[in-house]
This record gives sequence, C-alpha cells and structure tokens, in this order.
Amino acid sequence: MSRLYDVWLPLVLIAVSIPLVLEAVPPNWIYGFRTAKTMSNPQIWYEANRHAGANLMAAGIWTMVLGGKIAGHFGARANAFLPLVLLVMVLGSAAVSLLQLRKM
Repeated sequence: MSRLYDVWLPLVLIAVSIPLVLEAVPPNWIYGFRTAKTMSNPQIWYEANRHAGANLMAAGIWTMVLGGKIAGHFGARANAFLPLVLLVMVLGSAAVSLLQLRKM
C-alpha cells in the first residue's frame, strides 16, 4: 500500500505536470490550472500553468522524499501517514499557485 502514496501517485503528479511546465496545454476546461483569470487571457493561462506545473512537480518530488523517509522510519505504520503527506503536498502546491496567480 505505501508504494502507492510514496512512489506511484507522486510519479503521476510529476507526469501530469510536465506538459504544463512545457506550456504544451492550450486553454481548456478539462486539464490545467483553471480559474476565471487564467481562462480570460492565454498569456496568463500559459504563465499560471507553467508555475502550477512546477509547483505540482515539486509536490510530487517532496512527497516521494518525505514518503520514503516516513516509510523507512515507521515501516508498515507509515500507511497511516502517507495519504496525509500527499494531500498536504497537493494542497500546498495549489495554495502557492493561487498566490502566484494573484501577482499576474
């Protein structure tokens, strides 16, 4: 179970973030950092999604690092902590992305 939260889901976050960082995702209502502000201007869309992708990538990397440390320290008991680590990292990534968007 712990491999799901400290390896596989963080890798999915990193994989999903790569097209955003590369500005390969055009404005749409399905995939990307979608707000009224990002949808109003393509320039803001690409910049905000580049930042959001980088933040999400960092969240995935930090989740793997912290998840590995927690799993190494707590063993099987780590399963109780790893979903929380993933959730905190993803929410933190979204919060930082929203703060960056306010400056655009």
